[in-house]
Amino acid sequence: MANGFLADKRIESHPSAYPLCEAIRWSLIIFLIHRREMLHQKAVDEDVTITGMAEAFREE
Repeated sequence: MANGFLADKRIESHPSAYPLCEAIRWSLIIFLIHRREMLHQKAVDEDVTITGMAEAFREE
């Protein structure tokens, strides 16, 4: 709690830092969402590849 309070006081004393903090925060959030989607797509692609290979093996 104390750290959050001190951070709030620092932002209040330097109001020009607040938009920068918000921009960094939202950039990080967007990056993490994009990264999660890319990892999910990679997992789906690998699953499709493994499934396709298994089906091809069964057909032989």
